[in-house]
Amino acid sequence: MLLGARLRAIRLEQGLTREVLGERSRVSADTIKRFEHTGRATLDTLVRICLVLGVLGEVSGLFQTRGPRTLAELEVRHTRPARVRGQRSDAGRSRARKTDEPQSHGQ
Repeated sequence: MLLGARLRAIRLEQGLTREVLGERSRVSADTIKRFEHTGRATLDTLVRICLVLGVLGEVSGLFQTRGPRTLAELEVRHTRPARVRGQRSDAGRSRARKTDEPQSHGQ
């Protein structure tokens, strides 16, 4: 079931019309209708609707980072590969030397 349809079901369980939900969430009834049918809404709209319906805690869980479940996952997160630096080519070295030398301008 799409998120919009699920929130529509919650709205109907609570006995709210789109107009009442819109007034409480400051989202237009047309936007709510479109969201319920397509499942598409801005994050701001989603948060406002969820806040009024009392399900914001369930949605906020989607944005939390998941911690490691095993010791191996923890070790992988804290082990960084050794940094490897690139080396200059010979052309880069000769160019660097040329710019270090004082330049005469035909004098």
